[in-house]
Amino acid sequence: MSDPANSPNPMSLPFVEALYADFLRDPNSVPALEGLATAYHYVAGRTGDALAQWRKVLRLQPGYVPVLVQASWVLATTKDAALRNGAEAAVLADRAVRATGGKDPAALDALAAALAETGRFAEAVSAAERARAAAQAQGNPGLAAEVDARLALYRARKPYREGA
Repeated sequence: MSDPANSPNPMSLPFVEALYADFLRDPNSVPALEGLATAYHYVAGRTGDALAQWRKVLRLQPGYVPVLVQASWVLATTKDAALRNGAEAAVLADRAVRATGGKDPAALDALAAALAETGRFAEAVSAAERARAAAQAQGNPGLAAEVDARLALYRARKPYREGA
């Protein structure tokens, strides 16, 4: 598969074509499945199909942190109530947090969103505070500000929704 870092747009047609070719050669290619899921969700708006691909990745590599984080985030925050699953999101996010030693701000942010989705707002606030601190410690003020905005929702006992 072509290196996405060398493509000006990871969702450009050549990149997607390379993913598809990689997938045809090996339908269990984790990079191809992950890329396909990303394209389904972010380009085509086909969140259900994206979740199916992320779940397949996690069957192949159960500890794959980027997909644990991405799938948990989408399961917790999608505006499509039929696809939202806070309990599954919390399990996946917790696995990501444990795998990263509680230091990855994106994993902690996903955990906070999942906990809020399941109505566990006090725990969501705690996870979001840890996510904000981790983002600040890693020099990522943009993520820290995004987490801070979500933290206000959790304190108000409201879950976060993508695109809302």
